[in-house]
Amino acid sequence: MSQNLAVKPLISKIITALGVSAWVLLGLFGFSTAAIFTLFQILPVEMGRYLAETTPGLLALTAVQYVITLAIVVGVPLLIRHWSKREAIDLRQLLGIAKPLFLKYALVVPLVWVAYFVTSNIAVMLATFAPGFDVTQSQDIGFSNLTNMNELALAFIALVILAPLAEELLFRGYLFGKLRAIGGFWPSAILTSLVFGAAHLQWNVGIDVFVLSLFLCVLREKSGSIWAGVVLHGFKNAIAYFILFVAPLLGIHLQ
Repeated sequence: MSQNLAVKPLISKIITALGVSAWVLLGLFGFSTAAIFTLFQILPVEMGRYLAETTPGLLALTAVQYVITLAIVVGVPLLIRHWSKREAIDLRQLLGIAKPLFLKYALVVPLVWVAYFVTSNIAVMLATFAPGFDVTQSQDIGFSNLTNMNELALAFIALVILAPLAEELLFRGYLFGKLRAIGGFWPSAILTSLVFGAAHLQWNVGIDVFVLSLFLCVLREKSGSIWAGVVLHGFKNAIAYFILFVAPLLGIHLQ
């Protein structure tokens, strides 16, 4: 009897953790996709093409998708909890933004990036032994053929500023925070990173961002906020941005 009583809380925690993880993925791929699809049905055809085929349009579309995802994933449970229990919720604490970015954590970001880079390359190298794993598969980031400064600047905002901020709020802020309230650090970090990797929909990219997410979760745990992770995530994306878009314009091919 005592063993059954001990197992029930564990099962309840596992179900809750999987439910929160599924909710985040549903918001990212379900609700936001449905909202974007509905938006395209309402807008004039010319406006839809502008959003889907131009750099300013893609930036706006990316921003809208992130806002919708965060509003639904974070906002709906908050409203339900508020209406049912009538208790105040600290949104800044929930999203991991209550504490500022302290200098010591900002200074350690380059060292953490080196550790992530080495670990990621080892993980990808080991994954090449798995059947069907294609390490050369490129990631579809939406932006391509950037030829002028305006397009480069807008893509930089989307990939280096907007994406790291929104993804840290959603994954290391909301998801990791909810999981951490349920269980220990490593189970929470691993599940958060699995969800983050799955969200990228490619094996080779998924392994890389899984490793990245583990380091981001460590920064979140140690610093008490997502801000050091936002800096690391933005730093990583900035390097990829340079390799993909800036280096070729300079006659440098690093891919």
